[in-house]
Amino acid sequence: MFSLKFSKRNLLGIVGAITLATITSSAALAQSKEPLTWSVNLSLTGPLAYSGELQAKGFEEFAEWVNQNGGIRGRKLTIITDDTQYKVAVSVANLKRAQSKATISFASGDGTPWVRAVSPENNQTHKILMSSGSFASDLVDAAKYPLHFVPGPNYTDQIIMLLEHIKKSHKGSAPARVAFIYSSTEFGRDPIQASKAHARQLGLEVVLDEETAFTAVDVSPVVVKMRGAQPDYTIFQGYATSVWPEVIRLAREYGLKSQFMGTIWAMDRGIIVKLGKAADGYTGVSPYTFKSTGSKDEVLGAIDALRRKNDPAYDGYPTIPYMQSWFSALMAKRAMEITIDAGKPITGENLAKALRDLKDWNTGGVFGVPVNIIGNRVPVGRIYKYDAGKNFEPVPISDWITVNK
Repeated sequence: MFSLKFSKRNLLGIVGAITLATITSSAALAQSKEPLTWSVNLSLTGPLAYSGELQAKGFEEFAEWVNQNGGIRGRKLTIITDDTQYKVAVSVANLKRAQSKATISFASGDGTPWVRAVSPENNQTHKILMSSGSFASDLVDAAKYPLHFVPGPNYTDQIIMLLEHIKKSHKGSAPARVAFIYSSTEFGRDPIQASKAHARQLGLEVVLDEETAFTAVDVSPVVVKMRGAQPDYTIFQGYATSVWPEVIRLAREYGLKSQFMGTIWAMDRGIIVKLGKAADGYTGVSPYTFKSTGSKDEVLGAIDALRRKNDPAYDGYPTIPYMQSWFSALMAKRAMEITIDAGKPITGENLAKALRDLKDWNTGGVFGVPVNIIGNRVPVGRIYKYDAGKNFEPVPISDWITVNK
């Protein structure tokens, strides 16, 4: 009979060799020099084309910066950009088509409908790290969306920041009177009920709750209701480039004195400048640093250099959509760096864990303070006011705020 015997020393040597081979194999996989491919789905045509084109430029220049600096741990970055037309079926098909061309290590979409459409299958099968242009309040549910990360505070966080600012800064003995004007979309309605409840908890009086079409609407009935309600503060939510500017313009023509405020997608400086004097004093929330001129921070300085190189008309203020793309991409890049450094394969689960474990992350100037990822989002922002007397420079009127909810 054949007999096989091992000494303790031999057995430990064999186990050690197997372990070393396994570690070496995993490290080699993680440290592959094959290009990394990302799928980016944006509304380059349709109702959100304005922001989609700027978001696409953000991803394009991010990839330019990464590849000029040796890639992500030596791996060059390739981005497949597709137009969704802001149609869910098209965006889902785009991702599938991108997957047929390459292994996708990160995917970004145009908004909440895309996230909800692709997440169930992605959670179970593809397991790709994702982000999007959505700041929807329910996307912070890590059990339901474990692989999707919101590139900033969600919409409820943003309005809470505004309401807390109102409570802190309002003058007079009577409670501040607040109006909510929002689009008749999921995007618009998202934070309204929670925000009204929070306003009442703060002792603020909600005097108007008005829903409008997303675009192409006669705003005169809205302004007439405002004239009756006489809000001290009016908060816009759920719009892109239209409706809210028309409300401001007409309200000023009617002589209304309400302080107008907006969440992230109603905070783009280019729209404010076009609106002109009617927008003087307009206030809102941005999670990102507004001005890149003269920045010594690594990422913000790179943004400034790239914008000036690629756009001679650049004025030193990167747009909100552009910055959203950069931060979504920056999250993916940092997650991949951590994962590669740990010798682990680049899977959505490993990347998501890397992001959740980040502490006091220095984002290179995109945020003005070190940030943490809480509930699959970065609940940090700052309140800015646009000053017509200073060429509509967005002036910070608060410190950086973290919503701990």
